Amino acid sequence: LLLARGSTLANAPRPGQTMLMLLDALQPTGIFSIALDRYGVLPALGVLATHQPLVVIQTLEAGVLSDLGWVIAPTGRGQLGKKALDVTIESDQIRFEGEIEYGKIEIFPIAPGKAARVTVKPTSRFDIGFGAGQGKKMTLTGGLAGGLVIDARGRPFTRPRDVADRR
Repeated sequence: LLLARGSTLANAPRPGQTMLMLLDALQPTGIFSIALDRYGVLPALGVLATHQPLVVIQTLEAGVLSDLGWVIAPTGRGQLGKKALDVTIESDQIRFEGEIEYGKIEIFPIAPGKAARVTVKPTSRFDIGFGAGQGKKMTLTGGLAGGLVIDARGRPFTRPRDVADRR
């Protein structure tokens, strides 16, 4: 879980912009979900946790954090346009089977709270947290940022020098 808070992130016009800011700034790796503390309650819950831990759990389970969704971000480097991952996604809304090219960010629409079965198999140059080339089958849920985000820019990534290419 990547937990984010702060007015810049909480006040972004769209949840997807918050997610992209976090991915660009932190360059996290592996398979993880992102949650946003829109209302700034985490410091207060931290203080309350030592005295009333059950209240903190109930507050978190009530949905005080905004679930932005899941991200798959492999480490490694490749050539732009070449295959980085093989992906299969099955849910009520989407059926996708194909490859993700190195250097791309793909978003697969999964409605917030809805589950999807996902199988990811990186090429031998990439690692999603289980060893180079090792895949994983899992069930993930959609979030406010549009669904499942696959960030195949590799890690660490460098931004292009040309302004048009960066956009």
